[in-house]
Amino acid sequence: TLYSTELPHELFIMLVDSRAYHGMKSMSPARFQHFGLTNLSFQIEANKAIIYEPDFDSRHYNREYIDLTRNNASTTAINYDDFDGGYSIFRVCCGPDIRRAYSLSLVKSQTRLKFTFKKDLEQNVSVITYGRFHSSFRLDKSRNVYLNQP
Repeated sequence: TLYSTELPHELFIMLVDSRAYHGMKSMSPARFQHFGLTNLSFQIEANKAIIYEPDFDSRHYNREYIDLTRNNASTTAINYDDFDGGYSIFRVCCGPDIRRAYSLSLVKSQTRLKFTFKKDLEQNVSVITYGRFHSSFRLDKSRNVYLNQP
């Protein structure tokens, strides 16, 4: 489960070698690899909202690349070859169309990610997600989440 609070309007998903993520100096924690990913499904509630099925061996990841760069000036520096070579960042948009299609509320929409790889992973992988929300939140010292709706 990623978020059990408000549904983000945009979600970025990255995979990185866990050794790099945990500070191995010889590895970059900003090298986002695909690790032979063949399926990424993003679920909202019990609905499969977004499914990516890239084929990195055949260099068929057009949809994934276009979704990353569409309406997002901050990622236009990543070209098609970069996407396969260390900048495999998956972007999921959960805008009003998705919310309407699945009759979702803005608050309390549970989200999940599922990954399928071409073969068993040879190393541990850390999943990094970055969700962008229209509202803000705060945490108290007991880790209770309070939403400030727009």
